[in-house]
Amino acid sequence: MSSWLKSLSFLIFATAACGESSVPDRAASSDENQAPAHYDAAAFLESDTYLLGHAGGHAFSPDGSRILVNSDRSGVFKAYALGPEAEQFESFGGDALNSLYGVSWFPAGPRILLTGDRGGNKHNSVFVREPDGSLIDLTPPGDYEVAGQESGLRFLGWRNDGTAFYLTSTERDPEVADLYVYDATSYERKMLFKNSRELPFPTRGFKLSPDGRWLSLDFHHTRYDFDLYLVDLESADREPRLILTSEGREVIHTGYGFTPDSQKLIYGTDATGEFLEARTYDIASAETAPLVEADWDVVDVAFSADGRYRLATINVDAKFETRIFDTEQDRLIDLSFMPEGRSAIHVLPKVAGWR
Repeated sequence: MSSWLKSLSFLIFATAACGESSVPDRAASSDENQAPAHYDAAAFLESDTYLLGHAGGHAFSPDGSRILVNSDRSGVFKAYALGPEAEQFESFGGDALNSLYGVSWFPAGPRILLTGDRGGNKHNSVFVREPDGSLIDLTPPGDYEVAGQESGLRFLGWRNDGTAFYLTSTERDPEVADLYVYDATSYERKMLFKNSRELPFPTRGFKLSPDGRWLSLDFHHTRYDFDLYLVDLESADREPRLILTSEGREVIHTGYGFTPDSQKLIYGTDATGEFLEARTYDIASAETAPLVEADWDVVDVAFSADGRYRLATINVDAKFETRIFDTEQDRLIDLSFMPEGRSAIHVLPKVAGWR
């Protein structure tokens, strides 16, 4: 690994949020006396935006020497590899008509996953950029109906050993997305979960365990009433099983992910108070336990690949606060050096091919 990343365990981008949450933003700023900042039009027209890829992807290149970012520095959003020195940018596709966004590096080798539509047709696809610069479209050939923002292929995440990745697709039914697993070498795929209009699950609520066995699904009754289902992808029927619900009142149960050993589901709920807390659901025993509590909504929890660091995102009065907890030393990491603003954290993973 190059020297500029040897001591870096986490990549922190201030002012750019990454990933999506199905939890509604219920907080609003209470400081009515604070005067808003004013900017002229030039401040926006002359600025460049830099964003990380998908929260479930790998921001670091396999050798740790470059970071995958998306930027409008050329006038149109496209993917770049950012080196340690200023102006070390390598473009990875996209032109005046097609913006291709960086999703993730492959765990081994210089391949990259990109995403975008073709000529603004609103049918999103995922592409593999090979080392020679060629693009492989992972959408099977055909004409597909577009229905909503989730149309097409969407990246979900990687298997923890780096041998496969997961995409959702609306090619079978434009109203609901199914889940597929793709081999990271051959790009062959198979369907893991078939969604249905009778019990439709939005893709923002799809969460996979690191070992690829378990899938959690949010079902939305109303904006503030979610049930949580669990699917055993190694079972014969792969039927969703209701595990958390409420009777007689609106309660949110929303999946955040799984513990690194895939034994527990991490979820958020406001069942016990005004704000969301993060809890765990033991898959074997069905027992639940508190994990992260705060005076505001805990909107996301994730772990580093080795399980040592736990990352929690807190919606503090409409401002997102990141907390990193060292589970080995039982302490919070000091992040006082970070500037104010929204932040996204990517973890340097420890899988085959990473150093």
